[in-house]
Amino acid sequence: MNKVKKSVIFTIIFAILVLLTTTSLADVNLIVNDIDVAVNGTEAKLEWSKASGATGYEVYVDLPAIGYQCVGKVTGNKVTILGFDEGEIYAVKVRAYNENGVSSTYSSEIKFITGENAQTTSKLGEVSNIKAISEGTTGTISWDGVKDANGYEIYASVRNSEYIDIGSTTSTKVKLIGMDEDEVYSIKIQPYLKQNDKKVYGSLSNLAILKYEEENVEYKKPDKVTNLQKTINNKNVVLTWNSVNNVDGYQIIVQTPGKGNAEFYSSTNKISLEGFTAGCTYTAKVRAYEYINGEKQYGDSSTSINIKIEEEKEKTKLDKVTGLKVKMNGSQATFSWNSVSKAEGYELSICIPGTGPDTIVTTTGTSKTIDGFINENDTYSVKVRAYATENGEKIYSEEYSDIVYFQKEKEEAKLDKVTGLKVKMNGSQATFSWNSVSKAEGYEMVINIPGYGNTTTYSTSTSKTMSGFTNEDYNYSIKVRAYVTENGEKIYSEEYSDTVYFKKEKEETKLDKVTGLNVKMKGSQATFSWNSVSKAEGYQLLINIPGYGTTTTYSTSTSKTMVGFTNKDYNYSIKVRAYVTENGKKIYGNYSDTKYFKNNEIVEEDKEETESNSKLAQVTGLSVSRNGTKATMSWNKVTGADGYEMVLGIPGYGNSYKTLTGTSTTMSGFTTTAYKYTVKVRAYKVENGRKVYGDYSTIKEF
Repeated sequence: MNKVKKSVIFTIIFAILVLLTTTSLADVNLIVNDIDVAVNGTEAKLEWSKASGATGYEVYVDLPAIGYQCVGKVTGNKVTILGFDEGEIYAVKVRAYNENGVSSTYSSEIKFITGENAQTTSKLGEVSNIKAISEGTTGTISWDGVKDANGYEIYASVRNSEYIDIGSTTSTKVKLIGMDEDEVYSIKIQPYLKQNDKKVYGSLSNLAILKYEEENVEYKKPDKVTNLQKTINNKNVVLTWNSVNNVDGYQIIVQTPGKGNAEFYSSTNKISLEGFTAGCTYTAKVRAYEYINGEKQYGDSSTSINIKIEEEKEKTKLDKVTGLKVKMNGSQATFSWNSVSKAEGYELSICIPGTGPDTIVTTTGTSKTIDGFINENDTYSVKVRAYATENGEKIYSEEYSDIVYFQKEKEEAKLDKVTGLKVKMNGSQATFSWNSVSKAEGYEMVINIPGYGNTTTYSTSTSKTMSGFTNEDYNYSIKVRAYVTENGEKIYSEEYSDTVYFKKEKEETKLDKVTGLNVKMKGSQATFSWNSVSKAEGYQLLINIPGYGTTTTYSTSTSKTMVGFTNKDYNYSIKVRAYVTENGKKIYGNYSDTKYFKNNEIVEEDKEETESNSKLAQVTGLSVSRNGTKATMSWNKVTGADGYEMVLGIPGYGNSYKTLTGTSTTMSGFTTTAYKYTVKVRAYKVENGRKVYGDYSTIKEF
């Protein structure tokens, strides 16, 4: 029969899908189905069924005027894609891959619309029960209707071309004419529905096959495949067999131990398979098929052959080279790196711009000096890997070292680093100074002002005074480098000086010296007074007690009365200074002149107590409550008493006396916990102008 080209009813050339000749055993499980697309404006959310054994998924988008592009990889079975143009129709498909890098076939394609009219895609059912009947040069395709579908698009493929949309129909049956005698046509049907005058698509159907067939011809099944052979190269297996006349292709069945059979197809008498597990024994057989009325008619299977990949012996693994360094001396480069365990030598790959492939140099040491890097404008690079020899073959480390870039040293003025940088503050004014650098024409100063960034200024001398550092809270900084001018260009020292930080000097409050210090004695009681000092918040009194040292107390007024100066032989002394508190810290003025004083009366407790017709009772109920540096003393009232005398024992300083009319008092200044204070109280009444005392209370420690 003459082979005559016939036109197709839709005037679009058919294309046939040809199976790839390299297939992986893992493909059988890595199938992605049921893609759903939800569109919101220019954003699309994809979700699909999980593929057994998948490590991750590649997502492809059919971009207008560009075609399908991989837009990314994900490990889960959902992803959101942004940045689509409004009003466009896009298509997506997904394929899975496993940890060995083996990829599945693509999923069915899903189309969707973006923009204002975008809606969540309606998930149409897949076309089912598709049938193909060949009638000479014509063929009929029929299928079951899909619920909610408004119509169907027909896609055809012949030979190695992609599927082409050859038209649409609202029925569930279509007739195609003009088939060539020697061609096999693959047909897919895709349902769609209309939303806002746009087509929203479901998934493509399974294949329907059409092939020219003469009427009333009796067909016999294809011959048995013979001479099945295998060639094993590492984990790749190539199967070949004798061709069978007048068939459309071959089915290859591989039995995987413990997992059943895997099916592969080829249009030629050869197929390459990969993904075998070393040490396992697989069984393979092949049979031919021919399409008759859209169905595959198989011949008998070939004799089976066994496939076993021998386990590879573990090769020496060399670590990645680290610590690669380049030291230049004019046009000469010295390369050095850290040694690698088990390495016999090293291979240097040097890139010289404009000279083609990298220059390869080998060495058995961990350094190599090479000359000839003469171009100052070129940027050279080097990388190194280790090697060892096994069975006469070099085994290299899996990856090179990190790449190091280098250039010929330019012969230019080299300026030393600036040293000795100092900053001297005077209020908001700073004077910067540093050591001179040989050959320098001047210096660049980079000053950092917090919140404003860096400001740059220059000086031809080794010092510069600047003002304006007004913020006491800022931590300013400065660094300096030298420069010289060559060919109208400033050449700087390779690095700046060390950075120096500085602050505006805080203007502390200055308090005047206390004047007018006076002491008025009354027995063991001293009243100190002095002139007030401007801005003072209070005053510090420093009292010297011979034989005991000094004691410090404070007053917020310009006088203070204290008791306990009981020793008539002591020459006590006092000096006073003012203070103010800034940032939680006391700022003091100068001390007053020192004032000396003595007990000028007979101490009350040394006087012989006058007999009384009515002796006072002993004080009872003495208690002490301490809170930090404060202590509150209280006791029971004594009948007939005019007042009370409290004796406070301060270890190392002696006793302090205080006269009270009430039965409680609060005192501060108990600043230590290293020793215990003591207190006792007695009542008194005045008779004939003299004090008559009762007995002391029990002594309390605190």
